[in-house]
Amino acid sequence: MLNPYLQDNFAPVSEERSDDHELPVTGVIPPDLDGRLLRNGPNPVIVPADQADYHWFSGDGMIHAISLAGGRATGYRNRWVRTRSLAAKVGTAPPRGPSEPIDGPANTHVIRHAGSTLALVESGFPHAVSPSLERARIHDFDGGLASPMTAHPKLDPDTGELVFFGYDVFGPPFLRYHVVDAGGNLVRTEDVGIPRATMIHDFGVTATRAVFLDLPVVFDLGLSAAGRSLPFRWMPEAGARVGVMPRSGRDADIQWIGVDPSYVFHVLNAYDEGDSVVMDVVRYDQAFDTAPGEVIATELPVLTRWTIDLPTGRVAEERLDDTGVEFPRIDEAVAGRRHRYGYCALLGDRAEEWTFPGLVKYDFQRDWNGGSFERLITANVRVPDLTILLSLAIAPMIVICTSQRRYGLTLSVASQAFVSTAGGKRWPGPGPRGPCDFAQDDVAWRAFAEANSPVAGGRPARFSRYGVYLDGGDPGALRPIADALLALGQFDLTQQQNV
Repeated sequence: MLNPYLQDNFAPVSEERSDDHELPVTGVIPPDLDGRLLRNGPNPVIVPADQADYHWFSGDGMIHAISLAGGRATGYRNRWVRTRSLAAKVGTAPPRGPSEPIDGPANTHVIRHAGSTLALVESGFPHAVSPSLERARIHDFDGGLASPMTAHPKLDPDTGELVFFGYDVFGPPFLRYHVVDAGGNLVRTEDVGIPRATMIHDFGVTATRAVFLDLPVVFDLGLSAAGRSLPFRWMPEAGARVGVMPRSGRDADIQWIGVDPSYVFHVLNAYDEGDSVVMDVVRYDQAFDTAPGEVIATELPVLTRWTIDLPTGRVAEERLDDTGVEFPRIDEAVAGRRHRYGYCALLGDRAEEWTFPGLVKYDFQRDWNGGSFERLITANVRVPDLTILLSLAIAPMIVICTSQRRYGLTLSVASQAFVSTAGGKRWPGPGPRGPCDFAQDDVAWRAFAEANSPVAGGRPARFSRYGVYLDGGDPGALRPIADALLALGQFDLTQQQNV
C-alpha cells in the first residue's frame, strides 16, 4: 500500500539547493515585497522501506526560502532543520543548546519573533535557525520551557506578545500556558490541569482570553511501546470540551464547557463578543481512527463556527461551509479581533487524497448580509522539486461573476497573461508600468471585455476602479476564461461592495 503522505504534493524533496541567483518568474511579483518567504514542512531524509511505518507528522523538517526584492525573485535555498534527530540519521551538525524531552523534528511551522527565526513542532522545543538555514540552536527561552511548545503560537498585534501553550505526554501537568513579551522574554507560565495527555495542536486567543481544546485524540502508551511513530488514537469516550481562561488568569479561572466529540487541528481565529467567544475552526468529525500509513481522517473537515456563551456554559456550533478545507489563515493584523476575511486551502473531493486544487476566500461580512462565499482559483509557482502557492493581497483583480459562484483572480498585468481561450486574444494591458488602475485604463478594458465575453448574449461588463465583472448564468461558460489567468494571489473587495 502506498502511503498518501509520501506521494504527489507530499512527496519528499531529496536534496538541498542553493540557487543564489535571480530566478525566472512567471507573472509579476509585486515590487513592495522585500524579504524572504519561508515555508517549513515534513520532509523525511530517509523514507522507511515499509511506507506504513511513516506518519506525515514525523518527517524531518525542511525550510524553503525564496528571496524577493524589487519585483524580482533573487534566490532560493532549502535546508533540513538541523535537529538532533536529523544528526543521528545522517550526521549533520547537531543544534547547540539544551536537551529536549523528545528530540523533535521541527517540521510544522516557522515564525519570526523578537529577532529570532524559529522552526516549530509540538513535540519538541523551538529551533532558532541561522539566516543561511545551515545552523540551529535549541531555543528554550533561557531555560523557561519545561515541555514542548505548540507549533501554532499566537502573536498579539497590539502588544507584540507571543501567546502559546505546550502539551506534555510525560505529565502531569499535561498542559502549560506561556506568554513571551515583545522582547522575546518568557514572562508567564501557568500549569493547566487536564486529566490525560491529548493531542492539542492549536488553540484560540482573543484580545482578553485563551481557549484550550481538550478533544478526544489521546496519547496511548501501548502504541508508543509498540513503536508507533505517532502514538495517538481516537477515543470519543474520553469526552470533548473547550476551556476558556482570561489571558491574565490562572488554572482555577478556566471555564470548561463540553462539546460534541470532534477534532480540530487548526483555528482560523477567535475574538471576543461581549460575554461570548467566537471561534472559527476547521472541524473533523473524528481523526486518528485509521491504520498506520493511511490518511489521518476518513472524512473531509469543514469550516465551522463555535460561539462559546460563557454565562450559560454552552457552545453553539454552526457549519459555515460544506467544502473540504484545511490550513486556515487570516491577516495577522487582526488576530484575536473580529475578522472579515479568511483563507483556506481546498482539499479536493476525497478524504483519502488531498489534491489542493486551490484556495477558498471567505468574506464573513458578505455572508452575514445574505451573500455567498468566494472561491479563489490560483496558479502554482514552480520551484525545483517543490510547488509553493504564493498568496498576496494586491490589486488589480478580475472577478468573474455567475449566479452560482464568484471566481476571483488576480491578473498578472505586466505579463499580459489574460488570454481568452474562445478567441485566442490577449488583453491589451498596461504592460510593464505596473499595477492597473481602471480609472486610467477603462477604455482598453471595456473594449476587450465586451469583445471577448464567453457568455453568448451576456450582459455588458460592469466596472469599478480595481475590477471588471463579467456576468452570466452558466459557470461552465465562464470557467475557461478563468483558467487562462495567471493568478498571483488573494484580493480584497473592500472597495467594491456594490457588486
